[in-house]
Amino acid sequence: MKRIVLLTFIGSLTLALTARGEEQNNPPQKKGAPKAQPSQRAAALGGRGGVSNVRQMGPQRTFLTGPFRQPTFKTAPTMGPSTSTAILNRSIAATTAARGQTRAAVTNNWRGPNFSGRNYTAFRNYQSQWHDRDWWRHHHDRIVFVSVFAQPFPLFFDAGYWYPCWGYYPGAYYPYDGPIYGYNGLPPDQVITNVQVQLQSAGYYSGPIDGVLGPLTRAAIADYQLDHGLAITAAIDEPTVVSLGLV
Repeated sequence: MKRIVLLTFIGSLTLALTARGEEQNNPPQKKGAPKAQPSQRAAALGGRGGVSNVRQMGPQRTFLTGPFRQPTFKTAPTMGPSTSTAILNRSIAATTAARGQTRAAVTNNWRGPNFSGRNYTAFRNYQSQWHDRDWWRHHHDRIVFVSVFAQPFPLFFDAGYWYPCWGYYPGAYYPYDGPIYGYNGLPPDQVITNVQVQLQSAGYYSGPIDGVLGPLTRAAIADYQLDHGLAITAAIDEPTVVSLGLV
């Protein structure tokens, strides 16, 4: 009996101590006091070594949504039908010459059976002449000056051809040493310009239209002469001018 009474006393004492501990941990709120917010309760627990399981809420983020736009890319231009057709219709010789790859030899050696006959007499007999200005003026009454690299260069006319006046201006330069066929009373630079235009139209020449008988023009003339069965003077002769349709 005594044992039962002792156990009852111990149990009552335990319950009383437990209730007092809860009052200390959670004191009763005063009447009319505002309720503590979750964050305040969490801070109180944290200060006493408690662990808070209250989720902290930060500022709410907003996201813009919209339809997906496919990126666009620029593509390289393609050749039109007219361009490709023009290239395909060119002859092999014309295309090669337009690319600057001459096939015929360019030379001033106008000897041999290919240069026989009246049309090539001026080339077979040509020899460079070097004289001073007074000599040229005394022996030739038709001398014209053409621009070569922004410098004047004189040429004289004789028996249907234009020739360089070497020595007229000391140090003057011209890229070609030989006769140039003249027609319709045109000056030599105009004759050369007309030939360049015709060769360009035929696809043989892609250089500047400058009225100068330089290496590119001579190479184009040589290829044209080769393809048309003409003697290859690589210069402006009468048969070539006729073949080009200039006279």
